[in-house]
Amino acid sequence: MTEGHAPLDAAAYTRIYQAEYSRLCGYARTLTGNPWVAGDLVAEAHYSVWRKLRAGHPLGADAVPAELTSAVRELSAGAGGWGPAQQASYLEPLVEVLHELPQRWVKVLWLAEVDGLPPQDVAWRTGVSPDGAAALVERVRGSVRQEFLRAQPGYPASAACGEHWERLPGHVQGTDSPDQAERIAVHIDGCRDCRGRMEQLVAADDRLPALTGPALLALYDRDMARFLAPLAAAAAVGAAGA
Repeated sequence: MTEGHAPLDAAAYTRIYQAEYSRLCGYARTLTGNPWVAGDLVAEAHYSVWRKLRAGHPLGADAVPAELTSAVRELSAGAGGWGPAQQASYLEPLVEVLHELPQRWVKVLWLAEVDGLPPQDVAWRTGVSPDGAAALVERVRGSVRQEFLRAQPGYPASAACGEHWERLPGHVQGTDSPDQAERIAVHIDGCRDCRGRMEQLVAADDRLPALTGPALLALYDRDMARFLAPLAAAAAVGAAGA
């Protein structure tokens, strides 16, 4: 770490981030003009700096606010497609989806997403075979994706569209049958409301990979998953050792 600074552990870094959170959200809002996008960007910046620290990036406590600010600024440069049409945070429903998962699944996802471990290392940490670990990671990701899409806010304008709204997450995932996919495509072509819902789900699906790590970190920060503390501590030890 930087000379003259003690290594930051997970708890110390989290305290700094929480103290800076309101300022960072205000700054991100000035860059994006959208409070929902701003909150998600700040969570992504938090995750980005966390990963740097975990990898041994030399950063003292006094430099963390500037590092977080820089990360928000860099992320905002690529946020041009998230305009005022995004009227809700993608992060919050994702955190809730993760909170409902079995603890074992959340741990596996943490190892794969936050720690960036390959399947063989996930297998070693969880006591399953490499093939079993790879299959479990994909199963968890698929489940999270499905529930995240279902959790997107909104209601159909017509009760007659309710069935289509129920099927749209599967359609976005590509898990519906060819016959179902054809029926949805025909319906969307003539239904503005369902077409808008489809666009909403596609946009959310596009953002999911970038927000999974930040949402896991938010779950830990908010003390909603105390069982993650040993994994977070192990990451901090790894950063200090590096």
